[in-house]
Amino acid sequence: MFVTQKMILLDILLLQKDVEDVSKLIVESKYFEISAYSSVASETEKQWSHENATGKKKLIADLQKSIQELDLFFTPYRTTPLLVSKDKVAYTIPFMSDTVRQYKTKKDQLEERFYLIKKRKEETAIKIAGLRMHMGTQRKNKKNIINKSETMYSILGLINNTNLSILEQEFRRFDGELLTEGHVNDSEIVFITIPETHREELKTLLEQLYFVNYGLPEEFFGEGTSNMMRLGLDYTIICDQEEMLTAEIQKITPIITDTLDNVSDSLKLYTKMSEVSQSMKQAGHFVLLSGWIAANKYRQFQKTLSELCSENFEITVTDTETFDIQVDIPTKLQNPKIFKPFEQLVTTFGTPNYKEIDPTILFAGLYVLMYGAMFGDVGQGALLLIFGILGKIFKKESNFNMIFGLMIWVGTSSTIFGLLYGSYFGYEKLAGYEWVPNALWISPMHNIMTILMYSVIFGVFVISFSYVLGVINAIRMKTWDVLIFSHKGLTAFIIYLIVLGMGYMAVQGIAIPIYLFVIFGVLSLFLGLERIWEALFYGHGSIKDWWMGFFDMFEFFLSMLTNTLSFVRIGAFALTHAALMMAVFTLRDLAGGDTIAAYAIVVFGNIFVIGMEGFIVGIQTLRLEYYEFFMRFFKGTGRIFKPIVHKS
Repeated sequence: MFVTQKMILLDILLLQKDVEDVSKLIVESKYFEISAYSSVASETEKQWSHENATGKKKLIADLQKSIQELDLFFTPYRTTPLLVSKDKVAYTIPFMSDTVRQYKTKKDQLEERFYLIKKRKEETAIKIAGLRMHMGTQRKNKKNIINKSETMYSILGLINNTNLSILEQEFRRFDGELLTEGHVNDSEIVFITIPETHREELKTLLEQLYFVNYGLPEEFFGEGTSNMMRLGLDYTIICDQEEMLTAEIQKITPIITDTLDNVSDSLKLYTKMSEVSQSMKQAGHFVLLSGWIAANKYRQFQKTLSELCSENFEITVTDTETFDIQVDIPTKLQNPKIFKPFEQLVTTFGTPNYKEIDPTILFAGLYVLMYGAMFGDVGQGALLLIFGILGKIFKKESNFNMIFGLMIWVGTSSTIFGLLYGSYFGYEKLAGYEWVPNALWISPMHNIMTILMYSVIFGVFVISFSYVLGVINAIRMKTWDVLIFSHKGLTAFIIYLIVLGMGYMAVQGIAIPIYLFVIFGVLSLFLGLERIWEALFYGHGSIKDWWMGFFDMFEFFLSMLTNTLSFVRIGAFALTHAALMMAVFTLRDLAGGDTIAAYAIVVFGNIFVIGMEGFIVGIQTLRLEYYEFFMRFFKGTGRIFKPIVHKS
């Protein structure tokens, strides 16, 4: 829990024929991270090469594009939910290619049929609208315009709405009729009749306005009523054909979309397998795969690999203890699930280095303790706790899951500190509310200096503990320069303890021994010359910059004081909480005490305090952890272990 999971580096030598099976094992095992670093290949790097993956990448990209096109076409016709199976079949690349090719051919055929039906449907609709307008014109003029084509010119077609407005304005100069009825897509159906003498002028205008000319269909000649009936029947038949084609597609869509879903899943698996194979180094009939794995998964992985390859492989296991700090070893955290909310807060600051202490549980303990101390109230803490539990129950997959988890922790802590402070929704016995139980420990508002003093003492222990953790980390990571010369190392810790001891003696009126001043001076000088020591012993920096070490020392002493006093905010916020509730009760008294308005003020006052102060206390607690606790031992320069995983 306080350290990350032990990792090992595997170098696996395989036969070329086993690459696909091993790649699939790596992806499906979900606990292997590919590594570019190898403890084997580094010595014979020139012998190894990587496969040319251009063909695979193009094949995958083409298949993905085709699947997207097929999904866009067939999904709207799906009338039943997609079949979700936990045990999906892993299709081969040839099968996926053939299946997608067949479905694309089917889609193209269906689209062609739809296009023809749509075209016939539009043409018939235009004819019906045009004939209706033509027949209306005949009735209006009581003569057959078409039979006198030597004097009149008629035309039927489509024009978009913008150009229709222009046409209507320009048409005023013609002695004729312009009729519209219905539309097709974004264009209006237009029927025009003008004298033959203006024919060429009209044609020029219509060409400029991108008029789609349908001419005069043959249905316009002869008996209009019988032609209209025939067109109506044709339109009905076309609509029936469209519905039949839609029903045909709906019938085959479930099979196609279910298969495509499986193909898509198999393609994702193949893509991940390709990532594994592309990372392998090749030499003749052999390939080398390198990667990180948790030590507790190695035996299981080795057994499965042995069964898969018939023991025709060789594994070189390299213990991470042999690596120096420069090797990028991934970090796999192993905290209990209940600490996951705090783990997210820790990784927001930084991921623990592989050899660093994982501070998650320590962070959680301090966070809960400090939050409760700053926001101690039985009633308000219980509300936070209840709200967090309800959120966990009803919003299990919510993005706020971490927040709900934190609320359970801090709500519990606030409730406990509320009992210690004797505060119930702001009501305290010492404030004159006799029905409220006594404080089990102390009332912050009635013991101001005591609560502030305890806060500083708590801060001293936290900072001292952070120095201890820094020393442990330096030893674990073998960064001896940090251990000895750093302002976060052992020397700095001893100086901090000496300063604390001298300060305590001064407050208590005890004479400070001379040897403490001598030790303090020697260690301060030693730490002030840190840049010289680092340049001489570790080659870091330049001796010419020795004088900057004393500026660093000034900053060290200043931060040592300010960081310690920063913990005063714990007591200060405990007092602020009590003061805010006093303000709420003052407003209640001004409203009349036992009136509805007074009770409303108390209710909404508590809600305001929970929302505003609860949030601010959370931020302040986080600040104390990040800047006063973490800065002395936690670098957070690691990276999370990311095994290659196929998610169905």
